[in-house]
Amino acid sequence: MTNNTNKPELRIFRENAPSIPLMGSNDRFVYEGTPLIAISYSATDTLFYKENDPLAHRRIAHSEIELAIDEGRAHFYPGFHTQVGWKAYQRFGDKNVDDFKSEAVAIGRFNEYLIHRYRAWCVEVGQHVPRSLKPAEEMPGGRSMEELLFEWTTEYQLKHKVTNPQTGKIRKRRAGKKTNGVELPTLRSFNNYIRLYESCGDDVRALIPQQKGPKRRHLQVECAESYSIWRQAAAEFASRRKGGMSNARKIANARIHEVNKTRGGDQPKLIFVKRKRFENMIKELRAFDVVAGREGEAYAHAVFKPKMDSYDVVRPGERVEFDDWNVDGITLMKETGAWLLLPARFQTILEQASADKPQRLWFVGAIDAATGMPLALKGTRNPCASAVVEALEMVMSDKTHISDLAGAKTSWTAKVRPENVFTDNGTPYIADLTRDAFLMSSVSLTRPPAGQAWKRPFIESLFKTFAKDLMSYFDGRTFSNVVERRDYDSVANATLIIDEFMVVVIRWLCDVFVNTPSARLNGLTPNEAWELKKRTYPMRPVPGRHEKRHIFGTKKEKPIRSEGIILHGVPYNSDELQSYRRKHGSKKLFPVRFHPRDLESISVSTEDGWLIVKNCLGMPPYICIEEWYLAKKELDRLNTERSARSAPTMYDGINWVHGVVDAAALRSGISPHTRSAEEMSRATEKLFEGRAMTKAEAGDLERLAAPAPQETPLLQGTVGELPAEVLATKSPKKKAATPEPRIDPPVDDAATDIGEDDEDSQFGDYND
Repeated sequence: MTNNTNKPELRIFRENAPSIPLMGSNDRFVYEGTPLIAISYSATDTLFYKENDPLAHRRIAHSEIELAIDEGRAHFYPGFHTQVGWKAYQRFGDKNVDDFKSEAVAIGRFNEYLIHRYRAWCVEVGQHVPRSLKPAEEMPGGRSMEELLFEWTTEYQLKHKVTNPQTGKIRKRRAGKKTNGVELPTLRSFNNYIRLYESCGDDVRALIPQQKGPKRRHLQVECAESYSIWRQAAAEFASRRKGGMSNARKIANARIHEVNKTRGGDQPKLIFVKRKRFENMIKELRAFDVVAGREGEAYAHAVFKPKMDSYDVVRPGERVEFDDWNVDGITLMKETGAWLLLPARFQTILEQASADKPQRLWFVGAIDAATGMPLALKGTRNPCASAVVEALEMVMSDKTHISDLAGAKTSWTAKVRPENVFTDNGTPYIADLTRDAFLMSSVSLTRPPAGQAWKRPFIESLFKTFAKDLMSYFDGRTFSNVVERRDYDSVANATLIIDEFMVVVIRWLCDVFVNTPSARLNGLTPNEAWELKKRTYPMRPVPGRHEKRHIFGTKKEKPIRSEGIILHGVPYNSDELQSYRRKHGSKKLFPVRFHPRDLESISVSTEDGWLIVKNCLGMPPYICIEEWYLAKKELDRLNTERSARSAPTMYDGINWVHGVVDAAALRSGISPHTRSAEEMSRATEKLFEGRAMTKAEAGDLERLAAPAPQETPLLQGTVGELPAEVLATKSPKKKAATPEPRIDPPVDDAATDIGEDDEDSQFGDYND
């Protein structure tokens, strides 16, 4: 009999309440079209005043703020009223990175690369390197700026060249797309890029050319003597007197007035400085010099020095850590002793399958440092940027449907828009896709130096606990039913084993880890600490459904037809959308954004901004594209005529998916075999062949109710094979002694468009 007296007590905290939104005077909150600025908050609501009428106050409950953001009736713009935020908004508004032309984005990435190389060169030299035309012998490091820019440009061009497999010639590329290459910028242009980049808070969108026409050249110095007095007065702005800009301008003009009184009639008078010209001169001063002059050098170093020596975090979302962890199932079970509990026949089968094709998993996780609460856990077959982006979306989303899928007693409701995210320097975290997602989410991304895992202690602790504690919950009975039913096909059933393993991981995370008391939290569990601190400290509001569509959605270009916009066989239409069709006709392509896990609405880019359009079938929210795809595949299997597109039969197909594949698992996206949104979109478009369902064909839409989570076989102690309709058994590879004539089997066009690396996918084996 096993003694369990030493196991920690599990305390389940079921109560849930809306979080306190973290909003300040620098943030903008647009509620039902009215711009508001937060003043203060209480335990239940937040007090605002109107942006254009400071005397008009309004209180809004925290539950209403969260609901309004989720429904798209309100929007939150962090840092909108700061100098950096306003400068960035004036330059590029709320455009996403992929809203610009790919050639322009490539130029912006190149300019950002030069700026990063220049900063790295300053660090290597150990001092600030002037961006001037001085010769090499007068520059720190012994190299001139023109020489450095030429070398960095050459490195970038060589780095982004590949060989065309068809012609054998070298072509330039950026992000997989062919470009015209990059040119060496002049030192003057490089200085402009740095000033623009830093004024917008190191935002790459500031470096993307927008082709707005010629700009005014720099103002000429009308009088050198006058300009010298202006510059001296502007430099004195950074002094202990701490005067304002207007006061410094008055001092400059007073000095010019005194000089003019001493001049005769034949001598030219000095020029008084204008307000805008003088304020621009003050803004050109280095921020560090201004703070050092007004507050002292010690204070300036404290302000601009990164805080790396401690982790004094108290608010949920103040510090969130990301990391990935590679696990080999067989190695992990052998280290924890669970391997000896498996049947001998199953051990042999697993070792043979692992020799042919190792089954390894990568987990991308996120944890809140203040409470120790896990915020995301995403499984993937290979480390990639898309998994990190999906984990970021999971951090800012309610995960109750995932915990319900796993049968957990504790709902996974924790969600927050992080203030600062800390990751390592791995390839998925430095990719452009990852950086753009964090940028559009208004989340600060920090990557400590490589090889310093102790600077991310919280996520490292989670994975250590994961490896040491989780596998002890498995026993031999869990997998025995798989090999005893009939001949076991390791390749065809690898997906089942891994997906069921993910369910157990989620169940352990929700019911064991978050309910285990921690000494770091003074005896509280992570769940209790989260609920306690979110009522005590404000938290940044998470994006709503429509904002997530712009951050994490997929972009396409579609024309507006009489039925509206047809996407994946679903018509999206409205009177306002048709007005653009009457204006531009049916041939103009409009940028369209959709979320792969919510086909209820789409966003259409027009000259008046983004327009939200709902579907015409009454499809409820959170129907994912995988459900829609599998239901259509099932419809094609059941109907002999391909033109029979009956929506009620489609709903029978979705209900069939609910019963066999478990739509809750599809919507949660926890399976590491789930295909990307682009692949599923291409396959679904081919299935529907561009045709849309009508309202008359739709039938009873109530049949699309939310699926109930199934009883997980692995949690019941048995794992069976998926039905043949869902996961067709593949024949093992045979080693032929002599070459045989090749016979190409019939291939489904919709399935071939998805990709090659999906032989274990539960969505890829629907063959007619």
